Amino acid sequence: MRGVLHPIPALARVAAIAAAALTITGSAAAAPTSELEPNDTIFQYTGPVAIDGAVGGMATANDLDVFLIRLRPQRQVKLTYENTNGCAGRSSLNYSLLTPTGTDLEAPNGSSDFYTSSTKAYTITTPGVFGGVSQEYYLRFWADASQAVGCQYRFTVSGAAGEATDAIDATPPLTYPMVETSEPNDLDAQATGPMAADTLYAGTIDTSNDLDLLYVPIKAGTAPTFELQSASGGVDGEIFVRGERYSKTSLSTDYQPLDTETLAVASADTTYLVSISGAVGAKWRLRVTPPLAIGTTPAPPPTVVPPVVTPPQFISRQISISRAGGRYRGRVTGAKSSCTSGVTVTLRRKGKKQSYGSATTRQDGSWTINRSAVRGKAYARVEYEERNGFACGADDSKTIKRK
Repeated sequence: MRGVLHPIPALARVAAIAAAALTITGSAAAAPTSELEPNDTIFQYTGPVAIDGAVGGMATANDLDVFLIRLRPQRQVKLTYENTNGCAGRSSLNYSLLTPTGTDLEAPNGSSDFYTSSTKAYTITTPGVFGGVSQEYYLRFWADASQAVGCQYRFTVSGAAGEATDAIDATPPLTYPMVETSEPNDLDAQATGPMAADTLYAGTIDTSNDLDLLYVPIKAGTAPTFELQSASGGVDGEIFVRGERYSKTSLSTDYQPLDTETLAVASADTTYLVSISGAVGAKWRLRVTPPLAIGTTPAPPPTVVPPVVTPPQFISRQISISRAGGRYRGRVTGAKSSCTSGVTVTLRRKGKKQSYGSATTRQDGSWTINRSAVRGKAYARVEYEERNGFACGADDSKTIKRK
């Protein structure tokens, strides 16, 4: 009904999309089912259709009315579509009765209109096994031009010769619990799950690069079936073993409202990840069956957020040098004694990499290296180091030349 999100009908009954209204000719059991807006998508259908069919009308130039209808299998029936008010735009009023794979139940072209006649009828044998469960379809009526506004329609089901029939099953379809997924769920560690059996998981593609991820544990020796449904098409899914994206099974609703895939029997307990993407604004639903295929697994480990590390405070240092007799002397200065006391100073010669001696500074930062004069230009160096929570900067002294 309008505004209600309906679950995917049971796979065993066969879901389908269609637009129309349905009744049983000659039946006085009940009034036709009237469309109830909004019913523009398969997630908002009106129904299930009663045994006296369905009626409605086009409210806007792009109106779409969707009904759920259930038909008992192996009945010879006549499906009758009517434009009941002879509207001028009847050629812009369209109808179809589609299977989940997008095939029209009675017309191979998938849809038709009232261009040549205000009444169209098709005689078919309803699919399925006699005595088996009722099959589910979605009927659709829609306008493709402004001339169709105000056009009224009716859809009826009768026996092949126009007699009453029990083909319509007005029993409500099976329903399943529904879980609305939430963002963020774009990463493996954020995936919704573990999924439960025969539960609908629903979501919306929010951006052009949005991914909705879900995971489900599957027991060894079982073969799960995945059902992906979209109200407007344009939704794709990929199923793969968690952590092994190189091998995947695809689902797509680009050309059909419902796609199903049954995986091979799992040789061991396996966790599958499902990645769903598509057009911005597209709404999707996903179900996994049968219940015996679903295992249990602990939730994925939470995303590890590394602790925020505050870098140590930088302390600039300066080193001086002088020479008297057989000694080189100098001092390391800076704002913190941790960077000036007990640090290593090396004596170097400009243009050479090797050290010509080293010393450890005293408490006041002074240092002394007993060394005869170094040929060329000598200088002292203190290297960068982290000490006691401070980042102590490097520095080279001025150069002094042997006299």
